[in-house]
Amino acid sequence: RAKLISIFQAVDIDNSGEISAEELDEMLGRDDIQALLSLVGIESLDHIRFFHALDVDGSGSVSLDEFLLGVSTLAGQSKQMDLMIFQAEMKTMIHGLHVQHNDVAALHAESHHLIADMRGQQLQF
Repeated sequence: RAKLISIFQAVDIDNSGEISAEELDEMLGRDDIQALLSLVGIESLDHIRFFHALDVDGSGSVSLDEFLLGVSTLAGQSKQMDLMIFQAEMKTMIHGLHVQHNDVAALHAESHHLIADMRGQQLQF
């Protein structure tokens, strides 16, 4: 746990108590941070996917609790990491599908109004 807290503090460049995607990306490029993560069982990472897997609440930043829970869960468990990453990606895709569904529903309703208006105008001629 102490190692994880020291990693978190090293990555939290602005000392905000949360890690941004930019901070994580910058720090994961450093050999010393890679070595620390390796000590807890986390090897070569896709920075963006790793960040989204840690950002459980989708806030755009990773709190210490999210970091500790996520890294502890992911440490040495590549299958678990793949599942967490997949889950985060699925949440994003589901949200996108809901947005698209709402857009299509709005267009569908609008097209019905336009058709009704056109029929009403045809009757006037």
